[in-house]
Amino acid sequence: MNFRPAITRWYPSYERTWLRGDAVAGATVAAVLIPSALSYAAIVGVEPIVGLYTVPFALLAYAIFGGSRLLVVGPDAALSVLAASTIVGVATGDDYVEVMLALSLLVGAVFGLFWILRMGWVADMV
Repeated sequence: MNFRPAITRWYPSYERTWLRGDAVAGATVAAVLIPSALSYAAIVGVEPIVGLYTVPFALLAYAIFGGSRLLVVGPDAALSVLAASTIVGVATGDDYVEVMLALSLLVGAVFGLFWILRMGWVADMV
């Protein structure tokens, strides 16, 4: 399997003149994304600061490994509601964050497995 992170494809051809526009775009996205991350974390049932801590790592990971320049990556209300409804019957007040972390890692592992099995055709079909 020949794995090559996306950053190795786009970074060599990145022009410094794009940096100013990209910085403005990043600040604009941050102005929308930060309140969204805080509120969606509250919907899930964890402390709002958890949303603020986790979003930058997801965005950085997508910048390194993601393949689309046009895809918008960030927290989503529908996923927040699905995650909350999934763990509400399993977690108690004390271990809510741990169960949410386990769910997140499990979903990531399933996506990794789908990548290994080359299951992207399912997304293309949808």
